[in-house]
Amino acid sequence: MNVMANRKPTLAKSTSHQTLMAQYELEKELRRHKKNILPYFKKILAHGKKREIILTYNPGILLYTPQEPKNIKSSKNILIIIHELSRTGAPTVAIEAAKTLSRKGYYVTVLAMRRGPLLNDLLDYGIPVVIDRQLVIISENRTLAEDRGKHFYVDSFIISHDCTIMVTAVYRNLINRYLNDNSPIIWWIHEGKESYKIFGKTMPKEITNNIKVYTGGQYAQKQLKEHGFLYKPKILNYGVHDAFIETTDIDKPSSINFLFPASITERKGQDVLLDAIDLLPRKYHQKASFIFIGDINSDADLQGKIIKKRIIAAKNIHPNLIYKTSMSKEELFEIYKQIQVLVVPSIDDPMPVVATEAFMLKKVVLCSDSTGTSYYLKDGVNGYVFKSKNARQLCDKIKTIIDNPHLDSIGKKGREIFENNFSIETFEKHLINIIEANTK
Repeated sequence: MNVMANRKPTLAKSTSHQTLMAQYELEKELRRHKKNILPYFKKILAHGKKREIILTYNPGILLYTPQEPKNIKSSKNILIIIHELSRTGAPTVAIEAAKTLSRKGYYVTVLAMRRGPLLNDLLDYGIPVVIDRQLVIISENRTLAEDRGKHFYVDSFIISHDCTIMVTAVYRNLINRYLNDNSPIIWWIHEGKESYKIFGKTMPKEITNNIKVYTGGQYAQKQLKEHGFLYKPKILNYGVHDAFIETTDIDKPSSINFLFPASITERKGQDVLLDAIDLLPRKYHQKASFIFIGDINSDADLQGKIIKKRIIAAKNIHPNLIYKTSMSKEELFEIYKQIQVLVVPSIDDPMPVVATEAFMLKKVVLCSDSTGTSYYLKDGVNGYVFKSKNARQLCDKIKTIIDNPHLDSIGKKGREIFENNFSIETFEKHLINIIEANTK
């Protein structure tokens, strides 16, 4: 769910003579094709100032330079390629990887085909961003992408860095292009089963030694295997910064508050949760409230529109149902303080960040078995799991939770899942080991 508004970066208007000369050298090397352009890029960065630079002879490239670039003298250079810079799942974890590597002394460049609110986060952190409009062509045209006689800007960036992390299956055509190459590439795949309807036909069935595949959890790993891809992937879970603060509030709430924040679409399963709420006996409605947060992402999502109308209509039937279309991350964390249970009724959700945040905050997680989260749960011990699309079973789990006087102990055990698998320290250690094993 995109919970933050897009904010345009505040950029310097003037360009120094040194920057212009460095820009000229960079453009000259880009035109020479597949040259090491990083020294010239770093020269531009060295002059500071937060600015947008539109290349004169390479107008498909936009450079965004931070005011205080980090680690430009580092000998280890990492490129991270993501499709967009929105505050959604994969871009968020990709940018956290960029920050983690930067924090550890690596020089990091982020390459994307579209801007978004995370652009400012990266610049403020000292990480430069390149917007490459050619990536749209590469992601949509396999034949053109695999043409080794054709030069793309991204080629120069890949060969200039010691290792490249490509995030999600969006860039499967770029992976095809770099099969049997000597450029080290880490392909970090987060897709669920629905994504293979879009990307599956053009993904390579096998990969070569220069490409190492990692998945964002066991569910994403399972989907690769079930769709016939022979990658032997390893798992790289994302990391979340610990925001848990112990409180002394021991008053038992008068009702159990259930929360589900997510974009409204059929895949997320809001309709399954609504069916379960309709099935819930009246006496349980008096002991619980249900909070939906989210909106449709596209007017073209007709099923999402139907589900949204149904949520709005359900408010008139169930006074204990609350619905908000959006809120900031800060507001969401205030809501977390008021709830006891996070519900994830998705029918295809590789590793929802909201569930990981709930573990972190010692909230009880109730999710379907079609989520990556479910692989870490033992039903009734450290969370609850129900069969995907089964509203009756979800209803029964809700009743069990409302009747359970020991929810706090389940939340505490869920916290152990966070500490062992999703803490930023665990992610940092795992990511650094992977990078060190796969750099030139």
